[in-house]
Amino acid sequence: MKIYAHRGASLEAKENSLEAFQKALEIGVDGIEIDCLLTKDKIPVVTHYDDLSILKLGKGLVSKKNWEEIKDLGIPSLAQVLELVRPTKADAVLDIKQQPLMFLSSLTIAGLTQEILPAQRIILSSFYTRHLLTLRARFREMKRAIILYHPVFRLVPPLIFDKFYGVSVIHPFLKWTTTVLVQKWKQKGFEVNVWLANSPEEWEHCQKMGVDGFFTDDPRQAKLWLMKKN
Repeated sequence: MKIYAHRGASLEAKENSLEAFQKALEIGVDGIEIDCLLTKDKIPVVTHYDDLSILKLGKGLVSKKNWEEIKDLGIPSLAQVLELVRPTKADAVLDIKQQPLMFLSSLTIAGLTQEILPAQRIILSSFYTRHLLTLRARFREMKRAIILYHPVFRLVPPLIFDKFYGVSVIHPFLKWTTTVLVQKWKQKGFEVNVWLANSPEEWEHCQKMGVDGFFTDDPRQAKLWLMKKN
């Protein structure tokens, strides 16, 4: 079972910061989850929120500012994060966010990533099917994942994800994921990585369901727990 650091080691350092990603890589996680969007001048950066006020870093939107305006605020560029990942064995799981010019953002983010990491170490993921349709057409060599939040997706036939969106990986919300669902998806050939698991009870539940991996804010303790289990 693989451990993915959600926005880095986000209980030990500020989420989506270079420090959080470095700590996660030092822990020896199997992969790191990276939130991505574009600045006004089309530079891929790493942040979960477009709104700077939510991040308590000022006013305005990241997507409406140039890289020079935000580079000293603690928001790293995607290239900086990927350069940390490159010398390790960890995978990069990119969560491509919604923003204006969505077609351009997914292409730019995926294009930069493949310049730095080999395709087999990349998972391009998103909640937004528009991104997935774009990526299917241009980046077939990389794994692509759909992120599922609402439980209504339990009713969607698994082959819909592959046929229409070209994904081979499913990232469902842990709270409504069941063993039956996991086995149904895996029988159809999908890799299943759940989010968000932050306690021994939740990690145990993930293991019992038979998932391939889980995303966690506490990769250090998750790693220690898994080592004891094995």
